Amino acid sequence: RDDLRLTVQRAVEAYQMQCMIDAHMQALEREVQARTEELAERNRQLEAALHELEHAARTDPLTGLKNRRYFDDSIDADLALAAGSTGERDLCFFLIDVDHFKRINDTHGHTVGDQVLAEIAGRLRVAIRPGDVALRWGGEEFLIMARCLPRAAAPAYAEMLRHCIAVAPLQTAATTIAVTASIGFAAFPLRAAPTDWSAVLALADFAMYASKRHSRDAWAGFCEVEDWAPGLALQDTRIERQLLTSWQGGVHVARA
Repeated sequence: RDDLRLTVQRAVEAYQMQCMIDAHMQALEREVQARTEELAERNRQLEAALHELEHAARTDPLTGLKNRRYFDDSIDADLALAAGSTGERDLCFFLIDVDHFKRINDTHGHTVGDQVLAEIAGRLRVAIRPGDVALRWGGEEFLIMARCLPRAAAPAYAEMLRHCIAVAPLQTAATTIAVTASIGFAAFPLRAAPTDWSAVLALADFAMYASKRHSRDAWAGFCEVEDWAPGLALQDTRIERQLLTSWQGGVHVARA
């Protein structure tokens, strides 16, 4: 009888010990689960913060448009998409410079000047196609990257951009200002420089300043350039004369 009592007591103690162990293990499992969920939430918060930082690093704070860092990070993929295009999947660059912007700042102040840039950015954001990108290129300059745009459609696209800025005066907190812009464009790839996107941007920049010098509130650009190669001075008067007076060789110009 004593042996039976001892056996039962030991069984009860073993059961109680097992219950304690099970309870402890369950508590540990709950703690591990809670810690795991806490770590997962912290990771989600960290990823969200990193995403916000990355977005901020690629975004112009004044206008909300993409900036040059975004351009540097994305340009290779855009070039690969357009490489080998026969004119239907081109990457067209449109450089836009606000006319007489210094006069706006000098007359109305830099706060109004900033509001003008923000308003123009808003118009460009609405005007461009889904998939195209509007960037603040620097100062009062903007860059539009029109993806998969046939180069033959670039003149009409440039006119659309010019019109969206000039169509109505801009409303700022202090005043209403009529604003225009000069635009230059070029299409990638060029036969003269099939892999050199910087040459295409140089042509767009040259066309933009040519339209500004000769008219303002205008666009000019290159769909193709037959007799130019990187390294040849763009200030060559023959190239500028062709740009501003002729439709030949894939060159287009418009004045408001």
